[in-house]
Amino acid sequence: MSMNTNQPNTKESKDEILRKRREQLAAWRAKKQQESKQSSSSLSETPPSTPSERSNTSEAEKKQRQQRLEQWKKSRSQKVTSPPIDVSSKTPSGTTIKVLKKPLAPIQKAKPQLKRKIDEFDFDTDDNQQKRLKFVSPASSFGVPNDAAQFNPEADVDGNDDDELDAFMKSINSNESKGTTTNGATPEVQLNSDDEDDDDDNDDESIDEEVDLQKLIDSKLAKLNNTTKELQDIDHSQVAYRPFKKNFYKTPFELLSMSEDEMSLLRLDLDDIRVRGKDIPPPFTKWSQLLLPENIISVVNDQLRFDKPSPVQAQAIPIILSGRDMIGVAKTGSGKTLSYVLPMMRHIQEQPLSASGDGPVAIVLSPTRELALQIEQEVLNFTKNSDKRVTCCYGGSKIENQISDLKRGVDVIVATPGRMIDLLAANGGRVTSMRRTTFVVLDEADRMFDLGFEPQIRKILSQVRPDRQTVLFSATFPRKLEILAKQVLSEPVEIIVGGVGVVAKEIEQKIVLLSEEEEDFFQQRVTLLRDSVQEHLQAHENSKILIFVEKQVDADKLLSNLLGFGLPCVAIHAGKEQIDRKYAIKEFSSSDSGVDILIATSIAARGLDVKNLGLVVNFDAPGHLEDYVHRVGRTGRAGADGVAITFVSKKQEREINVLVKALKLSTNEVDPDLQAIADSFNQKVRSGGAKVGFGFGGKGLDNLQEVRDNKLKMEKKMYGEEADDNANEQAKENGARPRSKDNTPSAMLTLPSFEVIEGNSPETAGPDKCKFFCRITINDLPQKVRWDIVQREHLSKIIEGSRTSITTKGQYYPPTHKFNRDKDTEPKLYLLVEGLTRKSIEDAISLIKEKMFQSIDSMAADDRNGTSGRYTV
Repeated sequence: MSMNTNQPNTKESKDEILRKRREQLAAWRAKKQQESKQSSSSLSETPPSTPSERSNTSEAEKKQRQQRLEQWKKSRSQKVTSPPIDVSSKTPSGTTIKVLKKPLAPIQKAKPQLKRKIDEFDFDTDDNQQKRLKFVSPASSFGVPNDAAQFNPEADVDGNDDDELDAFMKSINSNESKGTTTNGATPEVQLNSDDEDDDDDNDDESIDEEVDLQKLIDSKLAKLNNTTKELQDIDHSQVAYRPFKKNFYKTPFELLSMSEDEMSLLRLDLDDIRVRGKDIPPPFTKWSQLLLPENIISVVNDQLRFDKPSPVQAQAIPIILSGRDMIGVAKTGSGKTLSYVLPMMRHIQEQPLSASGDGPVAIVLSPTRELALQIEQEVLNFTKNSDKRVTCCYGGSKIENQISDLKRGVDVIVATPGRMIDLLAANGGRVTSMRRTTFVVLDEADRMFDLGFEPQIRKILSQVRPDRQTVLFSATFPRKLEILAKQVLSEPVEIIVGGVGVVAKEIEQKIVLLSEEEEDFFQQRVTLLRDSVQEHLQAHENSKILIFVEKQVDADKLLSNLLGFGLPCVAIHAGKEQIDRKYAIKEFSSSDSGVDILIATSIAARGLDVKNLGLVVNFDAPGHLEDYVHRVGRTGRAGADGVAITFVSKKQEREINVLVKALKLSTNEVDPDLQAIADSFNQKVRSGGAKVGFGFGGKGLDNLQEVRDNKLKMEKKMYGEEADDNANEQAKENGARPRSKDNTPSAMLTLPSFEVIEGNSPETAGPDKCKFFCRITINDLPQKVRWDIVQREHLSKIIEGSRTSITTKGQYYPPTHKFNRDKDTEPKLYLLVEGLTRKSIEDAISLIKEKMFQSIDSMAADDRNGTSGRYTV
């Protein structure tokens, strides 16, 4: 569809310009005929001249022609700068020249080129061939050279040159034959004026543009669908790693002289330490036996003021200092963090100093942000007076600050698995690397695997050299996760301090059994909570109180209730921003803040270490033993006494069964009423009327089982194709989505169809019907893309730029809705594009695709956690 983007002139002005042009053309032809007659008569009357005379005459004529040419160019340039005209005249010959002027406004790469209305003039009635000139980017009036001789390369030898317009026409022929451009213009001459050839060329160009745009959109959609961060595979056998030292322990003489029986008695006295492995060093009893450097041991003696090691420290520190991989299981509050921080700092001191851009020597992975911040504080105790640096990397905070720390160089990184993957994948892996890392710690490892971090942990460990030292710690460690952990360790030593999943003996456990109905249960617990808090604060003036709830709504509700009662308190849960959570823990941990009560969900059950925390209240009873052990383990830490109160109703049989089990494992007396309810529940379990919860309710184990099933299917596929077919059928029966070979969902985001149909659209009624239309289904596009396309401002620009009509039709159906053509009366949401020509429809489609591309690009930018700056993840 050819369109004139400039403002059209009135009919009278067009007729006047046409009349003047015809008069100029007639005068030009008469002048040409007169000059040709004078030239022929002068040749017949003038006697032969000498060579010098002919040369002088030739130079004079050239100067005259040059002057005339310059005057003609100036007049043409003035006409070009004036508003364009649209003039057409029909002569018997039908010779036509079409000139496309370059638009004044720059057009973006992806925008379609819209044709303009073409000016048509008749120049020569004797020429039978039709020629057309197309200027894409003219640099001068018509792109003519300044040299008149070049302008007319076919001039007669006798100096009888053509006029300026004839020279201009011949230059067109020469440019066509040579296929060259002149002064930035690209002349395109066609000997056939049939519009079909021009349409074919334009169609080819538009197809190429559409293909390129389609590729860009597909690539953006692919990046959008690929939410996982891919890390570069490293072939460690091809990397020349520097050797490093990891054995820093020498067994003291007094321990070497001990027999096996004496060693067993010593471990029994140290809270019944059980070990499994080869060549296990004995536990130490005094800090001086470690022979650590002064800057490390002084922190333990002077700053932390630990007189002697805890049981887990006595056995774990010698093993880690010996350079062995280890799995450590100990109860909460037993000093597990110092058990690996101390050997880690000794390990780092033997490594070269970190420089800008170097990766860390040690990395500590934590399942939660709060635990990561707690570990960072422990490490800072040893790095304050040294040249070692530590940084904490976790989600919910700006990544730019963390990247800046890594760029300056750090020795220790404490991070959550997800953010560590982000940093390793940032800027194509150029922010930091793990090739310098030789010490890895997985704290609360069972919870990380339970939360589904197992793939991220494997990715991170794949970037670390194979001869690294790896340490795993947790308060609970089920057998099935213990087998999984051994896959990432090399001949590990296993130690268990105390019972697995046992509450420390320093904690006094109280179970409050309630019999009220559900309507009064919350208010009854609030009343008991107030009394317990006031009683505890009266007995222990500077004590801290931690209250656990199950739901975020209950945390906020309980917060307002206690504040209204005059008890200063703060609350944290997963629904709060990271800055609010960090502020709440800071206020609660501070001794002079005046806030002694913290209300939290189970996110505070891991790693929260607050001094003088004397009371833990389970406002909602935990659902499994592991959660209960971690909750009440926030008190009674480092040998201090603590109290744990749990509110439970008689109807909560499963929770009561967990509490009874915890009391028995910690050798506490069990109330007969609680025991009776637990026995009744166990009887239901044996008869199949109830199920026992074992904790670990995350998706980590499900994902691991899915990986195992897929591996088994691939092995079966080697012997036949029936395995995959049966698996897909079973998945469909279970309502699951079938997966492809790479274990990704087969349903991917697809682009709508952009088919142009000739004829009247059935949706349009009335006398003014279109000749071409296109239906573009936008129902299944992402929400942001959909909104950006149908926005009134954007649609108006597309309609104005393509001279089409665009209407939103149909009904939006959510992704969960299964569309049925028979039952659903309205079709899926789509755009109806109508126009008089196919070219106008194609222009509108190109503009819609361009807007779609921009929206997808914006979504990809927003998907990077809203970070800004020069770093990308």
